[in-house]
Amino acid sequence: MIGRCSRRRDSTTDHDRRRRYEERVAILRCLQSALHSPVESLRGATLRTLGHMSDISDDEDSPNYRSINTPTILAQAQRAYSFVRALQQHGAL
Repeated sequence: MIGRCSRRRDSTTDHDRRRRYEERVAILRCLQSALHSPVESLRGATLRTLGHMSDISDDEDSPNYRSINTPTILAQAQRAYSFVRALQQHGAL
């Protein structure tokens, strides 16, 4: 997902889309870091989070993509970001 988001970020001329990809890449990098945590429960929680996240670049060329996925994806990205921030604040990352 990181590679796909990075490629799409680099190829878009739409500022809002570029910002969303930058945010998504940052969140995914934090989650990737959490996968290497020495805390087993953190790694498990991270895997569950990644397993339930939609990839914002899936079906992006579909005519219904924006109407179907945008609100859910933003909520999922926010939950993932909040999760990572909470871990960082408690010294788990």
